[in-house]
Amino acid sequence: PQRIDLRVSEDEYLGLIEPGMTFAAVAEMIDADPGLHDEMQTWRVDPAALGVDVTMGAGQFRAVGRTIGFAFANKIRQRIDVSLSRVSGPGTKQKLGEIYHQATGETPGDKSPLRIVVVSSLAGGTGAGMLQTVCDILRAKETEAGNANFGILYTPEVFSSLGGASIGGVQPNSLAAICELLNGHWWNGSFNTDNLDLVPDPKTPQELIRAGLPQAITMSGP
Repeated sequence: PQRIDLRVSEDEYLGLIEPGMTFAAVAEMIDADPGLHDEMQTWRVDPAALGVDVTMGAGQFRAVGRTIGFAFANKIRQRIDVSLSRVSGPGTKQKLGEIYHQATGETPGDKSPLRIVVVSSLAGGTGAGMLQTVCDILRAKETEAGNANFGILYTPEVFSSLGGASIGGVQPNSLAAICELLNGHWWNGSFNTDNLDLVPDPKTPQELIRAGLPQAITMSGP
């Protein structure tokens, strides 16, 4: 029978962990960056206490995914740069217009503003752990989309059919991820805040500096 190659193409997937890399090696990368130490307080994972092969995933540990996001923030930013350049490349608008016509039967308009959609699970370790990092890099890029960065986020129910130990951490992971999302949304206060003196100043997360984007942002996440 003919063999079918099911691998995702390189322009659709970014692998951060090289074969044979350990979490201890990843931890050393961020431990060597003093600027990240304050941001890792209370949640930094001790490599000696972790029995997870990170070449296979984060093992449902959000802190592991977050650590990997910190370590490879610049690599993530570089791939986002490539994707953004493809969106604005020659012929892209025509291709998107053809897709729009096929999907809706309507003729696309002259203008097509950029909208960014981030798809992630809230229940695991890798996606839920790196969600904030990816979204904050997009915010700091100051793209045409502005703050129109949307998230399609899967809650633990989608994994219910797996059952057993394989979903042991999905509920608490989702709860913690949602709390982080709310904190990021309220971070700089509400547009309806009566007393602006209570609104924190924008800040520049150290992971954005590591990504080569020393930009102050007023919200975090999608």
